[in-house]
Amino acid sequence: MFMTLPTKKEKFENMKQGKPLSSSIIFALEILLFAAVVVVFVVPFKIPLETIDDSYEPPPLEHTVKSTAKPNSKPKTGVPYNLIFTDKENVLETKSPREIYDNVMRNIFLYKAAFSSPNDKNVTEMTDEEILSNVYFLTDKDCRRIIAEVTSSFHNDDGLGENKTNTLLGYFDREPVGMFRGDICRVAALYKYGGYYMDVDLKTVTPYIVGRGQSNHIHHDNNDMRIINGGADDVGRDDDSTFVSVSSTMPGNIPCPRAPFFNAFIASSAEHPILKRALNETMIEWYDKHSQFRNWTNPKWNPLWRSDKCSGFNMMGTDTLSRAYYKVQDANNKAGYSENNKFHLLEEINLSDQPGLYSNFTRQEGVGCCCQYIVHDPVNGVPYFFSRAPLERNILNCGPNTVTDSRLKEAERESQGAVDVVIDY
Repeated sequence: MFMTLPTKKEKFENMKQGKPLSSSIIFALEILLFAAVVVVFVVPFKIPLETIDDSYEPPPLEHTVKSTAKPNSKPKTGVPYNLIFTDKENVLETKSPREIYDNVMRNIFLYKAAFSSPNDKNVTEMTDEEILSNVYFLTDKDCRRIIAEVTSSFHNDDGLGENKTNTLLGYFDREPVGMFRGDICRVAALYKYGGYYMDVDLKTVTPYIVGRGQSNHIHHDNNDMRIINGGADDVGRDDDSTFVSVSSTMPGNIPCPRAPFFNAFIASSAEHPILKRALNETMIEWYDKHSQFRNWTNPKWNPLWRSDKCSGFNMMGTDTLSRAYYKVQDANNKAGYSENNKFHLLEEINLSDQPGLYSNFTRQEGVGCCCQYIVHDPVNGVPYFFSRAPLERNILNCGPNTVTDSRLKEAERESQGAVDVVIDY
């Protein structure tokens, strides 16, 4: 036989008749509980859609998860162990396109292993939260907030003249070409956080760690990746660099003085003067120079900046970062500063032009002109990255071996209509 609870009416009668107070208290508590349920579960569903604020901005990105790095695996230099990526959507959340997600996760795994010491937890045993700590994957909305925050901190007494914050942010908002928005964002994010920026299609072979050079404990294969933790005591090219990027070469691996940078990889300390110079000067110069020729509604409108015969036709991010680098370097030389010793350039070359170089290094398989472009350090003779992974996204430069002729023709048709505008600078 089941006990039946008194109805609300019976409880009210009991209270009026002076029945035990405990029943009244229980009833009062039940009323409060019922009200709470209404507030939590019912009220939200009655909010009309038109009251939702579309202008809501999420709070600034911060390190929401503490780093798992032990004290002996902290960086030796001012370049922190942050990993920064940008794209239209956060593929770490969507896991799509799968090929991009897999390549980004490969880079994260290899770098996390290199950041760790031999006594740390192996990266293959880390939780998702531990693996993604200190990893920033920035979309356009994140980028806009960071650009606004960073550039608004610039002052007119920095030797760069007028603060042009609104100008650069305005160009970012108007920019229809995604890779150009990414060029601005990566520099702003590195200025704010410091760390290692990588394009989502850059393929890590051996992680380049500032202060350690090659990590001898990272074992890899183009088809099978085995990860063993590196360590802060690894022997490599020791340096105290505060800024590292990649110098491009002309076709045929011809060196070009002050060539544009291959900015798919940048490592930098936070608030670096080279990054500031790019954000508050050279990028503004680039946009001011070509904006009158620009079709701001056509994402296939591709302005090229012809700076000199040596470097040929360059795009915004590659040339503006290079110009900022050499302007700061020249200023340091003029003032007698030694900071230039802390700037380091890796080099991009095409192994197809030098088949005898790194003969024991496994070439990657792919279809297109650019699958064998690598980033290496010519000083210590170590290849660190393939410039492009063989992905569907790179189908016209370095696509997967599985690509069909019909898909290749389709990609070629999709690329038609691109307009290259050459601007002399």
